[in-house]
Amino acid sequence: SELDLEPNDVLMICSDGLWDMLPDVEIARLLLAYQDLETLAAAMIEAANAAGGEDNISVALAHIGGDV
Repeated sequence: SELDLEPNDVLMICSDGLWDMLPDVEIARLLLAYQDLETLAAAMIEAANAAGGEDNISVALAHIGGDV
């Protein structure tokens, strides 16, 4: 399927170790709280671990800029 991306969107690919531990509203809160993607990824992993961290946690983030 296709995904419509806009400039300044953040594309996130993550493992179930992250999305099983954090509700969507918490992921959205973190996305809005951090500008730096490296810091954001670390905060997401820390939050998932704090929530129980029952599985390995992977997250990749990409900032969409310019013409899409």
